[in-house]
Amino acid sequence: MQREISNRMGAVLAERGTTAPALPVDRAEIGFLDRTEAEAAARIPAASDNIATNNIDQCLNPAVCYCAKDPNRRIVAKNNCAGPGIVSYAPGLRTISLADPELNFRYCEANSDQDEIGFAARKAIAELEHVSYEFVGITGSLLDFFATAASIFGCRSQVKIAFDFPGYFQLPGPLTGNVQIPVDIDADAINPAAVENVVKRADTPLVYLTFPVTNPGQHLMSLELARVALAANDKAIVALDNAYRGVREIDGLARFAIENERSLYINTAAKDLFLASARFGWAITRQPLLAQLLAGLARQPFKISGLSLEQGRRVLAAPGDLRAARLAQAKARDILAAGLRTLGVRTRSGLGPWVLLYFGDEAAEIVRELGATYKIDIQLQTNDLTGWVRISATIPCEASRIVHAMTELLRSRHIRTLCQRLTEQIVSDVEAAIARDYSAAWTPLM
Repeated sequence: MQREISNRMGAVLAERGTTAPALPVDRAEIGFLDRTEAEAAARIPAASDNIATNNIDQCLNPAVCYCAKDPNRRIVAKNNCAGPGIVSYAPGLRTISLADPELNFRYCEANSDQDEIGFAARKAIAELEHVSYEFVGITGSLLDFFATAASIFGCRSQVKIAFDFPGYFQLPGPLTGNVQIPVDIDADAINPAAVENVVKRADTPLVYLTFPVTNPGQHLMSLELARVALAANDKAIVALDNAYRGVREIDGLARFAIENERSLYINTAAKDLFLASARFGWAITRQPLLAQLLAGLARQPFKISGLSLEQGRRVLAAPGDLRAARLAQAKARDILAAGLRTLGVRTRSGLGPWVLLYFGDEAAEIVRELGATYKIDIQLQTNDLTGWVRISATIPCEASRIVHAMTELLRSRHIRTLCQRLTEQIVSDVEAAIARDYSAAWTPLM
């Protein structure tokens, strides 16, 4: 029986042919990509719309192409950092590693005017943010800061937007817990009424807002939401996280924190200055929050590396290269958004340097296969975003490789699925045909 099924399957395959159909493209997308192609593209600002540049085509010049030097290099596209290839597009950043080697062996009192390294770094950050250095406090890693910020400011709860950075809610949590402001994943922006409704009921909350969009939800953020939160609760403190300024600058964030006494501006060298290993950030605010901030930072058991601060100062001393690096990552984002949008997969992209793709139950397997077969690491999402993956924008040539790899992977998975379905249908057809033959042969004898 099995041999007969096998023989008949071979005949059917030869008759039907083995060419699999092409990967379908239905552009089933969400958010502001559920419109027409032209409207969707218009909502994703091109790199040249955001960052001054002489020639964006230089990003794909083979002479500086990072991937061309080692096409098999593993791509880490899961943490929203541009990665080491950024120096191919901003070569002046190579010099930041040439700091005094003795800085490797000392910590800094970063917020003391008597510490020359810390003082120089604060002055450079103040110039970047267009404020006086007296309003600047240098933190350690912002992830460490998030774990202690509520206690530093005497807050009893924390509030963030749904689908925004989960790292804001670090353990141990404040006394009365953590609360999320609801937002639909399909929405473009956040409803101010939802912000007001949650914040006014929170117990002395620290409210986190990520600019220019939520991470990873890509919901547009505005200072109006900060004003709503402050007005809704006279004990609320609002933290304005500007980590993704590189893809769209929103004027006046740091100034807003100085002009509104219950506001705090924060940023990180890992994202804003491309220094993934520097592990320091900065906060800007006015009195009395400034005094609480500096006192709280002074009590922290961890100190800040002098080498990291000097590297940050050197990046800020090379504004042309910093702009070039930001341009390169924005260009990579544009390549990812445009290329992945054509795959027929539910997609969400926007101002932030990453793209979300929805694969449902297949998400974990796709992350694993992309890493194992194509040497590309992307991030599997969890909790409210279960079934989604996030692909970070790194540099343009890597973005092109990611689009090509994802296209090839989905096509091969689609072909395997079709072949499996075809095989199952053929087996069913052959078994039915054999059953009819046996029935026709034995019925007259019964």
